[in-house]
Amino acid sequence: MTILSAEHLSYAAGHTPILEDVALDVARGQRLAIIGPNGAGKSTLLRLLAGLARPSGGAVQLEGCDIRRIGRQALARRLAVLPQGVEAPADTTVRRLVGYGRFPYRSHLRAEDPVKDREAVDWAMQVTHVEALQDRQVQSLSGGERQRAFLAMVLAQQPEVLLLDEPTTYLDMAHQLEVMQIITAVNRQYGVTIVMVLHDINHALQYADAVAVLQGRRIARQGRPEDVISAKLLADVFGVEADAFTDREGRTVYLPAALTRR
Repeated sequence: MTILSAEHLSYAAGHTPILEDVALDVARGQRLAIIGPNGAGKSTLLRLLAGLARPSGGAVQLEGCDIRRIGRQALARRLAVLPQGVEAPADTTVRRLVGYGRFPYRSHLRAEDPVKDREAVDWAMQVTHVEALQDRQVQSLSGGERQRAFLAMVLAQQPEVLLLDEPTTYLDMAHQLEVMQIITAVNRQYGVTIVMVLHDINHALQYADAVAVLQGRRIARQGRPEDVISAKLLADVFGVEADAFTDREGRTVYLPAALTRR
């Protein structure tokens, strides 16, 4: 069953078209990875799906309802987004940061249900393994710790759909693995639908149920990672020749080896 979709979606920056006639379907409970070369419009597409940018054409629908017809607070209770480069106010503790995720459930800055708010914050910190950091200032954390704290913040919204823009950017291998495992656990244990922009093709192969390839301002291909991602695709879309290997789970993974001639 489709929970989030884009129909004939277009976006332009001034007179420059960024996306044209994009069609995308995300099934409930799915982990969908959006991949494509730099400048293809991946982050723009994610902002459109989140309702943070207004399309020049087409629409984004949440369970068949145009998100422009859903109030901001109501939408934030169902859909959360973690963009790149998000910052916390100075001197903010981890617990306070995670508590910001409860704003959609507050009226005039007061919690509708303080107990439920506290439980949601505790749950989000537990899932992201930041309970021990709750009294630390966000600015004092390492990159991996900070990313988990921000992930806890959006999870505190208790959304049905979670949109993530390159959630492992600037993290070392261990912290990348930790973040992707948390995302997988949130999806499998709590049924949260995940849409994530990824630049690591092997992460898409390992952690996504479906991929959408953005190329030429449109979704060029969408399907299961193993059916879509291939050495030919990497050459055609990214201009890279890649060697294929089999990992311990029997999946094919790719190692970029050379640039193709253009």
